Amino acid sequence: MPVDVQFRTHRLERRYREGREAVRAWGDEAGRRYVQRVDLLLAATSVADLYAARALDFHPLRGDRAGQYRSG
Repeated sequence: MPVDVQFRTHRLERRYREGREAVRAWGDEAGRRYVQRVDLLLAATSVADLYAARALDFHPLRGDRAGQYRSG
């Protein structure tokens, strides 16, 4: 099952879809990295794929947030 990526704002989605917007807003390195990370999420077909992507630092949460995951 593919990973469902939801953008918090339309601006973030636009910056992903039009990579030059991300570069303009955050600079070359951060803008390109943002697009790459979202691409990585969209390409994932399972949670295991997210664990394998070390750049995401993907891990499960504990306590009252058990069953949820965090990246970064």
